Amino acid sequence: MGNVIATVQRSPLLIGFSDAGGNLLLADESSLPMAWNGQRVHAWKKMPLDENYFGLGDKGGPMNRRNVPSRTGTPMSSGWQESTDPLYKTIPFFHRAAQRRGLWTFLR
Repeated sequence: MGNVIATVQRSPLLIGFSDAGGNLLLADESSLPMAWNGQRVHAWKKMPLDENYFGLGDKGGPMNRRNVPSRTGTPMSSGWQESTDPLYKTIPFFHRAAQRRGLWTFLR
């Protein structure tokens, strides 16, 4: 697999990961840096146009989670609909699939 290089910008807080060749693997969206909202942390990631996203737990809705807001908590949710986020198992993994690559990501 090779080495992974982490880059941290302190203010505003932005974190990115790239491979030894300088290819971006995962990065925060620079227009939406990580932020506290009460006791929760919100983080937004860059979404290259050629990527699709799968995973993030047992949820209703489309299999491809691209442009579908998600959270990694375990709220009690009854009477949910396809447009809601009724996660009842915390599975903070997602798979990013693009034309020539795939990458599993763990959010915690």
